[in-house]
Amino acid sequence: MMEEKTSLKKKLFGKIGRKLVFLFIVIVLIISIGGTYIYYVQSSQIIKNNAISHLESVAQLIENYLNEYIEEQGEKLKIAATHSELTIDELKGLVELEEEFYELFIIDPQGKINLSSDESQIGKDKSNDLYFINIVNKTYFKPAYFSETTQRQSIAISTPFHDKILVARIDLEIFDKVISNKTGLGKTGESLLAYRNENGDAVFFSKRRFSD
Repeated sequence: MMEEKTSLKKKLFGKIGRKLVFLFIVIVLIISIGGTYIYYVQSSQIIKNNAISHLESVAQLIENYLNEYIEEQGEKLKIAATHSELTIDELKGLVELEEEFYELFIIDPQGKINLSSDESQIGKDKSNDLYFINIVNKTYFKPAYFSETTQRQSIAISTPFHDKILVARIDLEIFDKVISNKTGLGKTGESLLAYRNENGDAVFFSKRRFSD
């Protein structure tokens, strides 16, 4: 009888032992899987945050460069305005010299164009335009807009020129050269440039890296 009881105890403890070992393995697996999942989620979030931070840095660098680039064009226009006078031929010569400017023109105190590198613009009334209204003894940068006159998306810069105003138009396509370098954007990143129209809608004007 004693031997039978001992044998039953061994079998019982053996089953319990196997169950405990199995349970222990299951718990270890659950903890391991759970830990791996948490680590994956945390790692993915860190990678995502780093990617976003990197792209924001690239975007800020581009923005800073664009601001400096536009300011530089304003300095060029101010230098041109130091001339005692400018003729149509001289305005055309400056446009050929400075590829950023696609038109240079002079507005008289009444707001009319009396000289321009594009002679078809001479005589047009610009008295209601921002680059005429907002200029007060300093250079004015008109935000990006679609020019109904030239049918081009542009930025205009105006600066005092004696008793008149010297204005330069810059085609927004020139800025594609600035963002054409895709360094730091990987295979899928791209920089897009846009401006707000009169309705407050974003108008994208830079070339897309992808069609969809």
